[in-house]
Amino acid sequence: MPANIETNIAKGDFDRVIDEYERAKSLYGESDSEIFQKYLQEIERGVEILRQQLSKKLREDQLSVEQQKKFIGILVSRIKY
Repeated sequence: MPANIETNIAKGDFDRVIDEYERAKSLYGESDSEIFQKYLQEIERGVEILRQQLSKKLREDQLSVEQQKKFIGILVSRIKY
């Protein structure tokens, strides 16, 4: 799944990244297994990259209002810290 997140970030498929993140959190978030915790840390790093990219895009790019709303919505509500 971490590789999928990186691939989807590169493609700009942010909704898919969020779906992967939410699925991983629901499946492994409460696990005490060291393997699952390491896996979640890798996913968190990928999501942090997404957060940074979206924040940068909001500050630098000429985005439509709809794109701005989408990025802000992702940053505020769907990716929980």
